[in-house]
Amino acid sequence: MRGEVEIWDGDKLLHKESNLLVDGAGELLADIMTVSPSLSSIEDLATSSITDASNYTIQAISFATDKVAFKNNAHFLDAAKGTLLSSVHLHTTVTAVSDVNQTTSSYTPVVGISSPPNPVLTVLEPDCNVDAKIEDVYVSSTFSGPDQNVNLIPSAHQDSKLATWGTLSSVAASVIGCFPDGSSLGGTNVSAFNGNGYAASDVVFSGNYDSVVNEASSMDVSGFVNMIMSGSPGTTTGYAMSSTLSGLCVSGGHDATNSGTVEYSMILGSGDVGFSNLYGGIYNMGLWTIDMGETLRSGNTPPYSFGPLDNPRKYRLFATKHLTKNLGYINDHSTNAGAFNYSDLTIKWRLHFL
Repeated sequence: MRGEVEIWDGDKLLHKESNLLVDGAGELLADIMTVSPSLSSIEDLATSSITDASNYTIQAISFATDKVAFKNNAHFLDAAKGTLLSSVHLHTTVTAVSDVNQTTSSYTPVVGISSPPNPVLTVLEPDCNVDAKIEDVYVSSTFSGPDQNVNLIPSAHQDSKLATWGTLSSVAASVIGCFPDGSSLGGTNVSAFNGNGYAASDVVFSGNYDSVVNEASSMDVSGFVNMIMSGSPGTTTGYAMSSTLSGLCVSGGHDATNSGTVEYSMILGSGDVGFSNLYGGIYNMGLWTIDMGETLRSGNTPPYSFGPLDNPRKYRLFATKHLTKNLGYINDHSTNAGAFNYSDLTIKWRLHFL
């Protein structure tokens, strides 16, 4: 079994490279071979559903930067920024970054060196917690992220996971990030400053970002994008592939050339790419399966429905892709502001079993 990742901007191929299968892939195979088929004959749905095939296939994709980025960029919080964030209605507005070059309108995030590809890793990037404190309380004590880019900007997500912060929940969400609200809710406004202060005269660029994943409600608060369908177009009468704007889609090859190949694909919207760049960008991606043992031990029983606010699924890392260049990298082009000139990206992740 091998895998490869392609990243497309429209019909332009930006990147193509092999992935890394981690130990979690082997653990999944062990689960498949050792689960008892007799469970399927038990009348109790919570027990018989343990053998459902969906519990042993790819069910999510997620994205990450490196741990240095989580101490800088829009994750950083000082007293002046905290005062400003507390004064605006952050369910629709977020003040993101400072120290932007005043002559530009794009942002190059502060990052370190991502951890090298390692088959024993169980997360995309270890030690990715935000250092920010609000009223001398660490934000990470309320929401300890899963070592990847998470999704707490939408107000419903804040209310679900940061309610204990009360009126400051939107401030906490602002420094955690990392994806804007959907277009139907107005997206998320952002301001970037030159590092001299947070006055109106210090604004370098400002504007609005819309999220594809949050518009479709396909990403949960922890940053996992749900797999929304499966099948092989062309093998079933009337079968139609779901839109890659709706989440992670999967299809299997149905001809001799593509037999044994499974392709996972999704669109990461321009607003998702641009907004996450303010939090450190995207250098890592991962495919995830359901960790059946951990999910059961957490008190959740199958069948497991996906929920963006309260997702019962516990995931196991299956494969990773480490990038040497940030997916959010962009420069100004003539009079076009780089920060608001992003394109939707299509991610295609193929697993070859033959």
